[in-house]
Amino acid sequence: MQLADTQGFGAVLTLDQNFTNELGVEDFRLRVLILRRIRHNREPLIRAVAEILCLLSRMSPGEVEEFHLGEGG
Repeated sequence: MQLADTQGFGAVLTLDQNFTNELGVEDFRLRVLILRRIRHNREPLIRAVAEILCLLSRMSPGEVEEFHLGEGG
């Protein structure tokens, strides 16, 4: 997180449901999007790319959100 934050990354997408508990994300300016309901099939993720990008553009630096795949976000 620290390296991504200092290198100018704007967001982190993760499948790790405990990501915010394991790291002090409030100490960083990165947007964190936790992807939920990932199956072994990547099609729901591919279909949701535009919606994910839209959500990320609305998020504030340091904000954490969840995105539920297969349920319209």
